[in-house]
Amino acid sequence: MCTWSALVVLAAQLLSLPTLAQTPPAQTPSISWSTDIFSKYVNIDDDALLHGAPVIQTSLNVKFENGIYLYLWGSKSLDMDSPVENLGNEIDYAVGWAGKTGPVGVDISVYYWNLSDPLLFKSHGDVVQSVVEVNKEFILGKQTFTPYIQFLPTFPFDGTTAGVYAAVGLKHSVDLTEILAFNQAGRIGYGAPGIYGLTSGYIFRYEAAFAWQLSKNSVVRLPTFRAFFTITSFNDGRTNEYIFGAGYDRTF
Repeated sequence: MCTWSALVVLAAQLLSLPTLAQTPPAQTPSISWSTDIFSKYVNIDDDALLHGAPVIQTSLNVKFENGIYLYLWGSKSLDMDSPVENLGNEIDYAVGWAGKTGPVGVDISVYYWNLSDPLLFKSHGDVVQSVVEVNKEFILGKQTFTPYIQFLPTFPFDGTTAGVYAAVGLKHSVDLTEILAFNQAGRIGYGAPGIYGLTSGYIFRYEAAFAWQLSKNSVVRLPTFRAFFTITSFNDGRTNEYIFGAGYDRTF
C-alpha cells in the first residue's frame, strides 16, 4: 500500500512539472482598425495629386507581441468616375516589425501598392516600397514628442525610375481633457529624381486632428487636416494641396 501511495505522489509531481513537449502559449495580437473620409487623395511622399475628389480610406493593422505586424490599407473613390486609371482606388499590403533597439524605436516594413492603373489586381503601375524608420519618444507631462527619420526605397512597375525618398519629421500629441487630445505632425521630405517620372525636390507636409475618446477602444478624429507645401519649385504640375476630413479608430 505504501508503494502504491508513493507512486501516486511521484506521478502527480511529474505531471505538475513543465515539459519540453508543452506548446508555448499562443500570442494574442492587438488589432486596430481605422476609417477616414478625405476631400481628396494626395501621395504623402511627393505631393502628387492622385485623386481630386472625396475618398474613403480604411486600414487594418494586426500586431503580434514579438513586434511583427500585418497591415492592410484600401482607398475607394466616392465619385462616379470609371475605376479604370482611377488612382482613388487602391489596395496596399504590408508586413513589418516595430519595436525598440536600445533607446530608440525602429519600424521596418515592406509594402505592395496595388493601384487601379488600369484596374486593381492587374499589376500595371503597381509599386513596391520599403520603409525604414528610426524614432525616439519623449513624454513631458501630458505631451508626447516623437522625432523620426525615414528612408523609403521605392520601386514602381510602370517603367519609371526607382529611387529613395527620405524624410525627417516630428509628431506631437497633447491631452487637452480626459476625452480630447490634439495630434499634429510635420515632415520635410525629399524625393530622388525620376521616381514616377517626377523631378527631385523637397516638400513639407503638416497634419493635425482633434481626437475625441468615445470609449476605451474607440476614437473619433474630427476634424482632420492635411497640408502639402512645395519647398522646391516643381515644373511637373505639383503645387500646394489642402485636405479636410474626419476619421474613426477602433482597437480590439
